[in-house]
Amino acid sequence: MRRRRGHDTAAPATPLAICRVAVHALEMTGAGISVMTTSGHRGTICSTDRVAAVIEDLQFTLGDGPCVDAFHHGPVMIDDLDDYDHVKRSAWPQFTQQASAAGARALLAVPLQIGAIRVGVMDVYRDRPGGLTDARLAVALTLADAAAGSLLADRHGRAIDAPLDPREPGATYHAEVHQATGMLSVRLGIDIEDAFVRLRAYAFANERMVNEVARDIVSGKLRFVDEDGGQR
Repeated sequence: MRRRRGHDTAAPATPLAICRVAVHALEMTGAGISVMTTSGHRGTICSTDRVAAVIEDLQFTLGDGPCVDAFHHGPVMIDDLDDYDHVKRSAWPQFTQQASAAGARALLAVPLQIGAIRVGVMDVYRDRPGGLTDARLAVALTLADAAAGSLLADRHGRAIDAPLDPREPGATYHAEVHQATGMLSVRLGIDIEDAFVRLRAYAFANERMVNEVARDIVSGKLRFVDEDGGQR
């Protein structure tokens, strides 16, 4: 959900709005989004209904589930939570049983990421068994991209790829952020908007303030040198 300069000035869709679109487009029953980092589940951002809220809360409480696996390894699809063989083989049988008891029968968990940096997971459930077609899985992945962008929008609702203007009244970004963004743009060979996405996503994933990361980039303490925004 990128914003075009000089054309569309609408704020990016909220995570909850994207969850509702996912429910409709994928013909599921409900959805939720949780923020995660490499240090673990950080909490629920939104859920469309009670069962979706239970699914997110279970994974936060138990510290495991499809959400956690999806964050580390990629999309997870469970066609039938009541399948005995699946439950017996599952790495998270307690979650599977409790989610099923709450009313979920099928579940898709998709990581939310910018490049290779993951910031959370979107869980979409159905109250009856059944998987997704390849076409609908592709839609889910597209919506996950939009949700990642929505999570990283600033508190004024500005899209993560919006041009930075230090003269903007009430701007929360210091000059170091603009300087660091320019440095990343040159170093990685990408445009300013994408460089800011990388900077903000790195800060989010590492639980740091954007201007702190920018300061480290400007001072040379942190170098983004590869395609996925990694450091050396």
